[in-house]
Amino acid sequence: MVRLRSLCAGLALCLIASRAPARDDPPTAFSQKVTAAVADWEAEDWRRGLLKLHPSKFTWQSDYYLEVAPEEPALGRTMQNALESAWANAATDGDDVPVSMAGAKPMGQDVIAKTLRWDYAFDKNLSVWGVAKTARGGYLPFHINCDTAHPDQYGGDRCLRSATTLLVLIQRGQIVMPEPPEPLTVPGWESQYLADGTSVLTLRQVMGTRQATVYATAPSALSATGLRDSITRFADALIDEDDKAPGPLKWVGTATNPWIRRSFPGSVDKTAVQMAGSVNLPDGRTVLVGVRCPNEQWLKDCAYAVDRTLQAVRSGQVEHRRQAAIAATQIPPPAGGLQDGQIAGLYTTGGNTIGAGGFMTGYSIDSPLFLRDGTAKRAFDRPPALIDPAASRRAEPRAWGRWTRSGNQIVVTWSDGDTDTIKVTPTNAMTAGRRGMKLSGKYRHVSGSGNIAFGGGNSVLSESSYSFFPDGTFSSDRSTSFMAGGGPGAEGASAMGGSRGAGTRGHYEVDGYTLKLTYPDGRVTRMSFAVYAHERDQLNREGLMLNGTYYFKDSD
Repeated sequence: MVRLRSLCAGLALCLIASRAPARDDPPTAFSQKVTAAVADWEAEDWRRGLLKLHPSKFTWQSDYYLEVAPEEPALGRTMQNALESAWANAATDGDDVPVSMAGAKPMGQDVIAKTLRWDYAFDKNLSVWGVAKTARGGYLPFHINCDTAHPDQYGGDRCLRSATTLLVLIQRGQIVMPEPPEPLTVPGWESQYLADGTSVLTLRQVMGTRQATVYATAPSALSATGLRDSITRFADALIDEDDKAPGPLKWVGTATNPWIRRSFPGSVDKTAVQMAGSVNLPDGRTVLVGVRCPNEQWLKDCAYAVDRTLQAVRSGQVEHRRQAAIAATQIPPPAGGLQDGQIAGLYTTGGNTIGAGGFMTGYSIDSPLFLRDGTAKRAFDRPPALIDPAASRRAEPRAWGRWTRSGNQIVVTWSDGDTDTIKVTPTNAMTAGRRGMKLSGKYRHVSGSGNIAFGGGNSVLSESSYSFFPDGTFSSDRSTSFMAGGGPGAEGASAMGGSRGAGTRGHYEVDGYTLKLTYPDGRVTRMSFAVYAHERDQLNREGLMLNGTYYFKDSD
């Protein structure tokens, strides 16, 4: 596993950077339970298929931590089988050779683990890869790492005791782990979930210029006679735009479980490899699974992700999470939120923005949310029903202030003492949409980062867009492109709502300051919504404010 330390081992600057800054966001409920059990530990949110717990004095990038993957069904496997499956690609920093799980030994009750001591740069590490049998009979993969070379920082024994204590509490169900936000997760791989119910796993190299991708569709009814045609169409749809001149398509597997394999000798990654096949569920439906591996050096990582994907799909775990995620979004908003009548409006301001490569690349439009009681919130970043002013002021006091208007000038005094002055013009007032309002056109928001402007070689460009149609349907897309060392990088897959054409359109509804999006798989998202007052009754609008972010109309 590559961590930030691998890029700067031994540098004093990196050692300083590994200390944790003050927490900006309130801790999650899970993190609070972790701290209640071990006072000087906390937990991060899900990241790359893992929950990471670590001492509070360090960031998540430190060498003291417990990583836990989601609990998985036993499926008749032994603990050794589960261990080898969960950690088939486990590796230490600076070594690409996987750590063998052979010789694993019991470690406490219903726990089996492989322990390894290893050195890297100035660190001496104790790593433990294991599987714990839970109170529900499932298996819980975990990984503990403790730096034993710096007792003045924390201490290896102390780290191991704390991590083990937390592991046992999770194993027994005394600390309940949250469900991952995506239906399909694999340790070390980024997870995304598309509008049509497809799960996407992505593994990128350190600089982000090369990536492997695994896809698993939502279940559907496919006939046995048409299975090969379905797999072929699915595989063709996954061909990357950089994969030129595909080699011959070969059918592998068996007659009842056919898979496609083909190579792309002319791809940007030398010889990319693609495979696609299917998984049959007990209810008779079929899930299509595909993988694009950038070259043969990545085949072990790709095989690991595909094996984990097939296991999660066959067990029903992915579909269970998918249905739970859909149901969770369909719950009506809670009572106690803002009513549209309490909102006085929004008045926009603008300024230059720093984007891809660190250059000044654009113009950003923002607006506080002004309430009729004379208070203001820095950003209209969620729909009114989800803003409880009293609770929000307690949780984020610096986000609130008071406003006054004199003539065409608004002065906002924030709780931290800062002030903003906004000039009111005929064109910067934003208001609610009319119920049932129709939208038309593609609206984009582009952001970026990097250091090319300061002599570096890295750049990141992110784009989010929504395409609305007068018939009440929409599609959306999100992509990320990278540039490392001055060369173009890989483009990221679409995130939630990622468009694959008209077949994946959802439906939208405008109701005052709220935009409701219903995705093709049934998920529901509500966003704050505002339009310029002078454009409200027009179909062609220059921009929309969605969750506090301004989206410009695409002129293409």
